[in-house]
Amino acid sequence: MTQKTSSPNSFLSKLVWTIFALTLFAIFAKGIFAPHSASIPKGTKTLPVLGEIHPVVLTQQNGSRFDLVALRDKVWVADFIFTHCAGPCPLMTAQMSQLAKKLREETDVQFVSFSVDPERDTPEALSKYAARYEADPKVWLFLTGDKKEVYSFIQKQFLLGVTDILPGEREAADQTVSHSTKFALVDRRLRLRGFYETLDLGQVDRLAEDIAILLKE
Repeated sequence: MTQKTSSPNSFLSKLVWTIFALTLFAIFAKGIFAPHSASIPKGTKTLPVLGEIHPVVLTQQNGSRFDLVALRDKVWVADFIFTHCAGPCPLMTAQMSQLAKKLREETDVQFVSFSVDPERDTPEALSKYAARYEADPKVWLFLTGDKKEVYSFIQKQFLLGVTDILPGEREAADQTVSHSTKFALVDRRLRLRGFYETLDLGQVDRLAEDIAILLKE
C-alpha cells in the first residue's frame, strides 16, 4: 500500500488560508470587545455636559445692556460675587484676575462675574470694583440686574445656590447673601461643563487645563 503525501503547494495553500482566517477573527474580535479604542485617543480627557445656559439680558458695569447670547462661540468662566462682601468674594475675584491675566492671549476666552446683590451693586459700584482688580472690560464682564431674575438664573441655569441671609442670622452686618464660591465653566455652545472650588488652588489649576480642552473642541 502506498502512502499519499500532501504536495508542498497544498500545504502552503492551507497555511495561507489559516493565517487569513485568524486575521479576520482578530479584526472581528477587536470590533466586538474594543469598539471605541480606535475612535478615542488613549489618555484624552472629555468634560461632561452638566446643563445648558439659556441667555438673559443683564446690565454691565458701564451701564449698557448685555445679552449673554453674545458669549456664544466663546469659552467662558463665571463666578458669583458682591462688591461689599467681606468673606470669600475678594479671594474669588483675585483668583479670577490671575486666571484672566494667565489667559489674556486667548481671545476666545471670556470671564463673567454676576452680582448676587444687584440691589446695591449698581453699574457704578461694579465699575469701581472692576477697576480695583484691573479687570479688562473687553474680556471680563461684571453684570447686575433684577434680583429675582438674577437669583432664578443662578439657581436654575447654573444649578448653584444663592439666598438671602435674614438679619437675625447674619454673623456680620454686611453678610447679607449666601452664595456659591465655585467657578462655572461654559463652552462655545452655552453648555455647562464644570464646577471648580475657588478656595482650592488645585481646582483652579484644573480649570485652566479644562479651558484648554474646550478651546480645542
